[in-house]
Amino acid sequence: MNDIEKYKRLQNLFDFVKEEIKLVEDKLVDRALMKRVSDLELSIRSMNTLLNLELKYLKDLVVLSEGDLLRVPNFGRKSLNEVKEVLAELNLKLNMNREDLLNKVQVELGVNRNNYV
Repeated sequence: MNDIEKYKRLQNLFDFVKEEIKLVEDKLVDRALMKRVSDLELSIRSMNTLLNLELKYLKDLVVLSEGDLLRVPNFGRKSLNEVKEVLAELNLKLNMNREDLLNKVQVELGVNRNNYV
């Protein structure tokens, strides 16, 4: 096998490994955010509003922005602050993207993603 063939094989293997890492990361993020919204320590008013939005898991809540929540009837600043406090206790926040969630998992696992991505 010449160097070009070896390079191509290694590149294909590297691409495969990167894709597998992404799949495992997605599973870890999902697992970390599978806590039910109904299990959060929230007031009845805040809880009912979130449940009426059909938010079942943390993963459904953390992707919303403050504006998204404030546009919901019966969900005001007090409820927003309450939700933000509860999320902060879990090292989460509103408006999280995939990278934010992966960084959270990375910190919890003590893994440095920059070594392989």
